[in-house]
Amino acid sequence: MTTTRRDADAGWYPDPTKPGQIRYWDGKRWTGQSLEAPPAQNTTTWLGPSGDPAKKKRPWWRRWWAIAIAVLAVLMIIGALSPGSNGGPKSAAPPPAPASTAPSTSTPTPKVHAPQVKRVAVPKLAGMSLAEARQTLRTHHLIGGYIERRPSSAQPGTVLSEGLRAGKQVAWRSSVPLVIAIPFPKVPAVVGQSAGSALQELRAAGFRTHTVRRTTTSGSNSAVLSESPLSGQSVRPGSVVTIVVSNVVRPVTSTPTQSHNCTPGYSPCLPPASDYDCAGGSGNGPKYVYGVERVTGSDPYDLDADGDGYGCE
Repeated sequence: MTTTRRDADAGWYPDPTKPGQIRYWDGKRWTGQSLEAPPAQNTTTWLGPSGDPAKKKRPWWRRWWAIAIAVLAVLMIIGALSPGSNGGPKSAAPPPAPASTAPSTSTPTPKVHAPQVKRVAVPKLAGMSLAEARQTLRTHHLIGGYIERRPSSAQPGTVLSEGLRAGKQVAWRSSVPLVIAIPFPKVPAVVGQSAGSALQELRAAGFRTHTVRRTTTSGSNSAVLSESPLSGQSVRPGSVVTIVVSNVVRPVTSTPTQSHNCTPGYSPCLPPASDYDCAGGSGNGPKYVYGVERVTGSDPYDLDADGDGYGCE
């Protein structure tokens, strides 16, 4: 008869899920261990309603010690039939040796070193032509890099300097920048142009400018009369170019009546006085000239200091 008790002793019982096999019961639950059931001598199944073994006296072949002996016998037979056993029982494999804390005696893996990078000293290139510098770099397993062209008084195309210091150790095939001489720029021709146009052209060419105004009685006003340095000369960039610009003042024609009341040699008319000085200057008068005075003859008042025919300019 069956029982519903679930506190059966631990042991091997018929597997409730796989007929023809036995499974081990640990006293509380089924384990994962199962074997083929031995030949049946009693068809009575001691299982409770839930499939758990009921506590009941079992025949000897269901006792754990009998089943353990049977399992051991099967293992011995399998070992005896294994290849290399020479017909005798195969000894059980020795347990794995515990991990040793002793230092390993195996040969260590040799350390791999990176290949040595070849290096070479940068040659001195200043003073060479560009073609000579490039050939020298190739001889030293180097290559020419970025080329900067700089205005210089040196022979055009000459190497002024290299971007890496001469003698510095660098890797093969390194790039060496070069600075090459080019001629100084030439002063553009601006004579005859208007002052504004001339100044714009000179500054675009890289020069600084200085303007001097000169009074004239003819020609176009604000026209460039001359330039210094002269056009076409090679000058260092940033040099000052001076231009002289006209300041046209038309002469005033004196009438016969006015000539008797004017000091001879001046235009416009200067009525006679003990002295004239330029307004805004250091003179003490008593009379002053305002604006530019043309000197057409003698200069009793010393207004034309530079002798160019115009006073108080």
